Amino acid sequence: MKRILFAALAIVFVLSACVIPAFAEEALVSYKLIPQGGEWTTTPYEGFDITVNVTENEAVFKADAYWPCADRMYSDEEIITVSIDDYSLVYDFTVEVGQTNINFYLTDGFGSSASYTICNNTLGNVGYDAGSGDLHAGTYTGVIRLTDFVNSNKFYKNEAFPSGIITENNELIFSGIQIYSVNGATVTINKLDLVPNEEAGDPTDSGGSEDVSEEESEAVSEEESEAVSEEESKTESKEESKTESKTESADASATESTAAEEEEGGLSTGALIAIIAAAVVVIAVVVILIVKKKK
Repeated sequence: MKRILFAALAIVFVLSACVIPAFAEEALVSYKLIPQGGEWTTTPYEGFDITVNVTENEAVFKADAYWPCADRMYSDEEIITVSIDDYSLVYDFTVEVGQTNINFYLTDGFGSSASYTICNNTLGNVGYDAGSGDLHAGTYTGVIRLTDFVNSNKFYKNEAFPSGIITENNELIFSGIQIYSVNGATVTINKLDLVPNEEAGDPTDSGGSEDVSEEESEAVSEEESEAVSEEESKTESKEESKTESKTESADASATESTAAEEEEGGLSTGALIAIIAAAVVVIAVVVILIVKKKK
C-alpha cells in the first residue's frame, strides 16, 4: 500500500510541476498601434481636412495643405500595456511630399497622462524641421527598444520623455495615437507595432532612413511656406490644447478600465495557479483516504 501511495503522490506532484509553470509563463504578444476599425477624429486647419484610410495592410493619411491631424483614442479593450524591458517599437512608414508627426498618447492609469512623439533621437540621423520637429518626406523603417524610447529626447526643443508616466511596474500604457499630414503630405504606415524584443530584431541593424527627392522638397509653394511661418505660434497653441483634451479623455478611459479589471478580477494567471495548487492538494488527500480505506 505504501508503494501505491508514494507512486500516486509522485504522479500528482510531477503533474503539478509541469502544469503550473505553463500557466505562470504568459507568452508575449504583439500589438498594433493603429487598430482596424473604430472611429478616428479629424481636426481640420484653415478649411483643409485629413483623410484616413485604414486597411489590413496599411494606413494612409492625406491632406492637401497646412497641418490637419487625425486622432484614434483606444477603447478600454484596446488600451495597450507593455513592459518597457520586454518590448520594442517596430515602424515602417513613408512620407510623400511635405512632413509628418506621429504622437502616442500615454497614461499611468491613475489620472496622469502625456503624449510623446516618434520624432525623437532614437530614429537616428534623419531629416526633420527644426521649427516643429516634423519628419521630412522619406521612408522610415526600424526597431526602437522601449528602454531607449523612454530615455530619448524630442527633435523639437530637445525635450525629454515624460518619465513620470512610467508605471510602478516599469510599464507603458498606450491609450491612443495622433497622425499629422503637413504641407500636403501623404503618410503611408505599413507597420507601427509593439513587438516582443525576441521577435522585433536588432535595433542596430535598422534605423530611420530618409530619401527626399529634389522634386518633393520643392513641392510646398511659397504661399504655403509663408503661411507656415505666420501661423506657427497659433498652431502650437492649438496642438497643445488638443493634446490636453485628448489626454484627459485617455485618463478617464484608462482609469475606468483599471477599475473594471479590479472589480471583475477575472481568471488571472495567479488565480489559475491557485486553483491548480488547490486541485493538487485535494487529489493528494483523496488518494491518502482511499489507501487508508483499503487497509
